[in-house]
Amino acid sequence: MDQKAPVTAGQKATQPRRTHRKSRLGCVSCKQRRVKCDEAGPPCGQCRTRSMKCEYASSKRSQPLPRTLPTPATGVSHSIGGAPSEVRYTSPVNTTPRLPSVSTKRLELELMHQWCTVSYKSICGNIESHYNVWQNVVPQAGLKYDYLLNGIFAFSALEIAAFAEDQTGSKEYINRAMEYQNLAITQFRSEIVNASSDQHQALCLMSSILIALGLGMARFQAEYTNTVDTMILLFELISGGGAILMSKADALQNDPVFKDLTPWEGLTAQDMSPIVRSAMDRLVQLNDSRHGTTSSTPRESVLQAISHHTTCRKAIFYLEECFTRCIGPETRGYMLGWMNMVGREFIQAIEQKEVVALVVMMHYGALMEQQSYDLWWIQDVGRHLVNELITELDHEDDENVKAAIAWARENSVPVRPK
Repeated sequence: MDQKAPVTAGQKATQPRRTHRKSRLGCVSCKQRRVKCDEAGPPCGQCRTRSMKCEYASSKRSQPLPRTLPTPATGVSHSIGGAPSEVRYTSPVNTTPRLPSVSTKRLELELMHQWCTVSYKSICGNIESHYNVWQNVVPQAGLKYDYLLNGIFAFSALEIAAFAEDQTGSKEYINRAMEYQNLAITQFRSEIVNASSDQHQALCLMSSILIALGLGMARFQAEYTNTVDTMILLFELISGGGAILMSKADALQNDPVFKDLTPWEGLTAQDMSPIVRSAMDRLVQLNDSRHGTTSSTPRESVLQAISHHTTCRKAIFYLEECFTRCIGPETRGYMLGWMNMVGREFIQAIEQKEVVALVVMMHYGALMEQQSYDLWWIQDVGRHLVNELITELDHEDDENVKAAIAWARENSVPVRPK
């Protein structure tokens, strides 16, 4: 086997010297010991190994050097003293996550605490059998669906405002509630269009929260917002919730949250009090007299009268049902479904300020107020509704209308069950 020839002294002299990068930014300890510093400190590798104090002469080196330096001009990160690395440099705006401000995080923590300790009871009317759903199931679903989480924040903020002693603080929470409500509604509408099959529970829960929010907001906006208009908007919201229930009926039958809910047909009807019975009979008589026809009535007017009569009679019928089925703590929430039962034709009659429709709506406002005794988000809404409708009907000379106004004014007060 061939062997390499020995290197002579002359040959050794002609070999190139190995390059060496002199450390000029090394730590003080390495310089004193005259050893190479890796400049990775403080502490550097040498000081770390020997557990020595590591200091740099320049104040600019108070922090460790990064392993790579971004070079925006070329779009590539270069390693210190080496070849370009494969890490791409884009922009700090894109690489740094945008986190909510501390004040926002504290607010949302406060709002979630409010929900889990107080608001969950407020929204279900202190019915203990519903506590687990609203205290546990709803927040858990809110962690999955943003619209439900923002609905929780909106209702909690509104409740804090409702009981705030400081008016300035109350307005701040109302503003926050409106912001979260608007965001929740936008997200909710977007999700409804492309809702997956497993969202039936969250969508239905959100519908309930939005109804409570709509009524709760009406309490604070009564001074500069028409309550009748609010109820019309609420009709659209409740109709949307009803459509969700219908479309998800099969899934809801097996859902642990909704499967035990009693359907409307299963609610026990109680005897109607003589006072209420008299009021309902008066509404029927008013509807018959206002929308009655004779042989001389023009054909176009006959068709319109029949349409109005049918629409208002339907609304009166379901109002009678509400006065008998929805007057207890466990069932009063069902009265909100009246807005969906009456149909769009009745809402159009309200918008047209048809007299009988307004009088029927007034009686519904009285029912709402009667059943609001410990639901802050409904309290005063029915009373405001009655007062606004009285203003609309003050010019009427019909004795039935005057008697209906007097009844609604007298009975639009909370009535706590004995």
